[in-house]
Amino acid sequence: MAADFKQVIDEMKGKGIETALVKREGGLVYSTFGMEDPAPYVSQYLANNAQLLMAELGDEAKEIEITFPDRFLVLIPLDSYILVALVKTREDKKVLRGYVDSIKSMF
Repeated sequence: MAADFKQVIDEMKGKGIETALVKREGGLVYSTFGMEDPAPYVSQYLANNAQLLMAELGDEAKEIEITFPDRFLVLIPLDSYILVALVKTREDKKVLRGYVDSIKSMF
């Protein structure tokens, strides 16, 4: 799994999509960009709270998006992990979504 995952992540980086894998309980597993403490824990906190909120509403969060002036931060729950991605455009986000199913199959 690890080699395949890193290969997909490196391919995404080649397309301008920076990503990180964070444990749902906190802690950085792998990143293609500088993700220093406490960033992995903040990402985990946001994703877990979004999941709890949606569960109370009888639904589930498939992704969490935070919009900044020049990029998007996208958090995607993957079982016991959270995929964190930085994309520059909506088109890049569509490319990211194209990779999500293959990444999910690795977990």
